[in-house]
Amino acid sequence: MGFLRTASLLLVFLGQCHLYPFCVVPTDQMKLVTTFLTKILQSEVDKVSNGNEPSASVVLSLRLAQQHNLFLEQGLLERLEENVANPNKTDPLALYVLAIQSFCKDPSLIPAPMLLDDYLKVTPILFEELNKELCHIGSQGKPLTSYFNIFQDVLALCLMGQKFVIQTVNSLLWSVDYNQLGEDGKLSVDTDSMAIIALTCLRQSLSPRTAAYIRAQIQTTLEMLFHQVLATRQTNGLFGDLYSTGLALQALSVNYVDFDCKTTMQTLLQEISLGAFDNSIAASLIIPTLSGRTYLDINKLKCSADQDNLPLTDSDTASSGNITVYYTVIDDVSNTFRDSIIVSLPVGSTLLDVLKKAAAMSPEKFSFTTRLVKNLGLFVTSIQGLTSNNYQTYWEFFSGSNMLYEGIGGYIPSNGENIVARFLQF
Repeated sequence: MGFLRTASLLLVFLGQCHLYPFCVVPTDQMKLVTTFLTKILQSEVDKVSNGNEPSASVVLSLRLAQQHNLFLEQGLLERLEENVANPNKTDPLALYVLAIQSFCKDPSLIPAPMLLDDYLKVTPILFEELNKELCHIGSQGKPLTSYFNIFQDVLALCLMGQKFVIQTVNSLLWSVDYNQLGEDGKLSVDTDSMAIIALTCLRQSLSPRTAAYIRAQIQTTLEMLFHQVLATRQTNGLFGDLYSTGLALQALSVNYVDFDCKTTMQTLLQEISLGAFDNSIAASLIIPTLSGRTYLDINKLKCSADQDNLPLTDSDTASSGNITVYYTVIDDVSNTFRDSIIVSLPVGSTLLDVLKKAAAMSPEKFSFTTRLVKNLGLFVTSIQGLTSNNYQTYWEFFSGSNMLYEGIGGYIPSNGENIVARFLQF
């Protein structure tokens, strides 16, 4: 690997996690990025509103953006937490862990009421998955799933502050050096990039007492991976192909590898304007880079400083024909529950339509009953089994903090409105 060691001249291991200084979105292109983020957020909200599971990858990328819609993001988090213990979930556990951590929450114990001890202990599960993969590589020469999943597990564990035994580190490095992570001899930019990010996290987490030869081995392996990724760079700045470039940029940026990032950024922004990243999963791979962040920033986020500065506007409504309503039910009497959901409905839908859609999406939290009062219309008598008593308790609806005086059958919410149902006491 002597020729690969020359790549070390490109590296400055500063132990920091932000992009190379000139790899930024030009000021005059920031409006394009804002519109892009809004479109991806709306797409994910619509998906969840139609009863589908949110993408952990998309939620994670939105959390790494510089602009936020805090209510919608919180709603997406709650749906992720509901699905994380589901054996049929669509994303790997590591992605859920990374997404939950991006909300400044400790993912080491995730609530899972359906389990015997009410928690999903993710750390031992991830370590077990990783060990099975490494054993399979040792005996069969290939992983059970993929090298990409392996290094995603490593990254999730590393960002939770977990320590790896020397044998595991050696096995990881051997799997890279021996197999070079390609399939059938073909280079995988995505896999190499994820390996770089995970191994960089691992290298930064090593204590000063760690043997020097381990540090040297990690650096040598990283240099080989950099050489492979840089070798795929095209004249337009893309690495591999358009959809591999976002992850490659993260991998190179966290290690301050010098390359012409300006050209790459110009190409990505042009492709965004042409609609190349309208698919939310594809978009999730470049959103962190557009925001000047990488996956290694996940455990450095200051969520209390997040600005609520990404609203869904009326123009978004007109283009999609739908509105998005944030619906929350709160027991203010006994404080037994506070549940929220994101509902997407056609323009002109009533508040009753919102309640019906929420109940269909999550009946255990939003089921309700009504009573028809002559000359007054429908009144909600119970939500989540909590029944009003005309002489003691009742359900009241609010738009934000303002009480609604119109009935649920007549009130028409606007796009982005926050509807709250409160169980109150006389």
